[in-house]
Amino acid sequence: MKTMNFKLGLATLMAAAFLTVNAETTETNADKVDIKAISSLTAGSMEAVANDKENPEENNVWLYRVAPELEVGDAKVELDKKLNRNVIRCDFYQQKSWYGTYLCYRTSGQSMERKVYRLSFKAKGTSGNNMKVIIISHDGKECVTAARRSESEVPSGYKQINLKKDYTEYVLDFDFSKKVKAPYPYPEGNGEFGETSDALLDSFFILFSPNNEFTKFVLDDVKLELKK
Repeated sequence: MKTMNFKLGLATLMAAAFLTVNAETTETNADKVDIKAISSLTAGSMEAVANDKENPEENNVWLYRVAPELEVGDAKVELDKKLNRNVIRCDFYQQKSWYGTYLCYRTSGQSMERKVYRLSFKAKGTSGNNMKVIIISHDGKECVTAARRSESEVPSGYKQINLKKDYTEYVLDFDFSKKVKAPYPYPEGNGEFGETSDALLDSFFILFSPNNEFTKFVLDDVKLELKK
């Protein structure tokens, strides 16, 4: 009887440990997105793609997208000698709204929670030019809303940064519980503002899209983590 009780007690402890490990693993997965470090990329030119949704089996990749009707600029991974690590450098030429040309990170297999996440990165570029930062679903039908300060604030599907000539650290908050159809602000009640889909929580793009033509942009150290 004592042997049986010991075995039952051991089995209970092992089951509890298993549940604890799984709970911790789930929490860790939702805490942050494992974005492929730019510093780990091989130096060289990035070939422009017209369709960033091609080859969907290739995930956790950096892509340089240029619409077919636009002039292709120049994008490459190169060594920043001052930082002593690789960065992505883009010379954007023509632009057509937010979807004409951009640098993006495509990921899937995530376990995002419907909470606020913080996107941080270092960047520099053409001083005074603006960049839109957008998180959008793989099918292009949902944009994660920028975190709002109050419920009365009109929902928007992007955050905007102003570039400086020297590296600047940017910190942007996105609310993964809410979505809009497109980046531009939509008034509430028009059917476009609502809860994010499970598909978006699993798979999405992080876009860096210039507002201006002929914009130079250098990107480094991108992180997306649950806001504490």
